[in-house]
Amino acid sequence: MTAQRRRPAPAGRSAAPAAVLVAALFLAACQPKPAPEPAALAGDAAAGQRIAQKTCAACHGSDGNAVAPNIPKLAGQFPEYLQKQLLAFKSGAEGKPRRSSPVMEPIVASLSQADMADVAAYFSSLALSPAKARSPARLVLGRTVFQEGDPDDDLPACVTCHRALGGGIRPDFPRIGGQNPDYVEDELARWQQIRGHRGKLMSIIAPRLKPEERQAVADYIAELRPDGPAAQSASR
Repeated sequence: MTAQRRRPAPAGRSAAPAAVLVAALFLAACQPKPAPEPAALAGDAAAGQRIAQKTCAACHGSDGNAVAPNIPKLAGQFPEYLQKQLLAFKSGAEGKPRRSSPVMEPIVASLSQADMADVAAYFSSLALSPAKARSPARLVLGRTVFQEGDPDDDLPACVTCHRALGGGIRPDFPRIGGQNPDYVEDELARWQQIRGHRGKLMSIIAPRLKPEERQAVADYIAELRPDGPAAQSASR
C-alpha cells in the first residue's frame, strides 16, 4: 500500500534535500520544553468542575469524554494547552479571536483567565475514555503516515511532535491518542482551510495530507492509548 503512494521526483531533481529540510525543521521545533511545576499552575480543579458542569458538559461531557464524534475529548489533556486554546477563542486587542468558532467564542467571552485556568485544571485531571477507529482497514495507511510520514511528499511523521502513543509533548504539543477520529479529520482539514497561517507548524503539514491520508491517520490516532501499559512502561 505504501508503495502506491510514493511519487517519483521530477527528472533532474531529488526530493531528498527538501524532505531533509522539513524533517530538520520539525525536529528542532518539537524539542521538549520544560513543563511548569504543578505549583505554578494556578487552576483550581474544584472551581473548574463547577464552571464545566454549567458551561462545557453539554458538548464535552461531564467527564471530558465527548460522545458526539465531531467534538473533542478534553479529559487528560495538558492544562496549559487547554488554557491556550480557550484564550485563542477569546477576542484580543484587535477585536477578533485567533481561533474562530461560532460555538466557542460566545462561551469563552464570559470567562476570565482565572476561569479558563480552573476549567483546564479540571479537564486535565480526568481520565480519557479512548475512541475507536471507524474503519480498521485504514489502520495500515494511518500507521505509515503517523509513524513514518512520506519523505517523497515532504510530509513529516506525526510521531515527531505527538510521540509514538499520541501522548504529545507538554506543554505545546497536545495529547491526541484516543481522540475522536471525526474531530481529528475535521481539524486537519480546518488547519488547511481556516486555522493555518504563517508560522504555524500544522500549516506546513496539513496541505501535504491527501483526504484519504487524513481519514486513515485520524483512525490510527483513535486507536492509540497514551495512558496504556506501553506508555506506563516507557515512563519507567
